Amino acid sequence: IFISSEGNLPDEFEQYRVKIPVNRMHDVLAFAHLFIGEGATMASECAMLGTPAIYVNSLDVGYLKEQEKRGLITGFRNSFNVNLKIAEWLSNENLHSEIKARRDIMLKEMIDPTKMLVWFIENYPESVKIMKENPDYQYNFR
Repeated sequence: IFISSEGNLPDEFEQYRVKIPVNRMHDVLAFAHLFIGEGATMASECAMLGTPAIYVNSLDVGYLKEQEKRGLITGFRNSFNVNLKIAEWLSNENLHSEIKARRDIMLKEMIDPTKMLVWFIENYPESVKIMKENPDYQYNFR
């Protein structure tokens, strides 16, 4: 168990604080068995790295809804029943491969925003006209 916290921790938990350079956090997330936290960004990053993520927060975040709908994240508004989901996921030996397969499907179905923005800028102002006339043109960038 590692704890990532921007604030002070009670003394009994300080021994679990992850002690790595911040630029290595994605390495920790990618190789974790499970993420449990209140940080939307880290939960989302875990999902896209193939790490099962449990998001516990009363705040709704739009981009997490898509990931939750696809079974990449499980969200809770409070800690009630989180332990049941943890037990369920830890007992599933295929969980990581299932999450990665779901992630791969999501990536195939979504557009690549970098490709789209590069095209848009390189073809400006004609790209504005194309997108206004045919908003579905964005799907060419999958």
